[in-house]
Amino acid sequence: MDRTIQRHGQLDAEGEGLDLIRQLANSAQKLASRRTILQRQIAKAKEIAKELGSYHHARAQDELQSVIIDFADKVNDRMRQLDQTLRDLLHFVSPIAN
Repeated sequence: MDRTIQRHGQLDAEGEGLDLIRQLANSAQKLASRRTILQRQIAKAKEIAKELGSYHHARAQDELQSVIIDFADKVNDRMRQLDQTLRDLLHFVSPIAN
């Protein structure tokens, strides 16, 4: 569903109804799926960095690994924030829908 249409529907419902809870739960599932994809990509990037390190200077491998880890940490932190926001919203709207 287009995000603009989805947002208008949420505003029209004034935050009530089970549809909002379903949408938030769906968003949480998508976030979990993307976290799994990210972890696979990070593992692959580390593997590639290790392979490149065997062809180049070890310092270059260390620097590349550091960049990968820093990137992964930043993305994981943001995903944790989004996950917490979704949990907070679900907790907040659940009593309203009942």
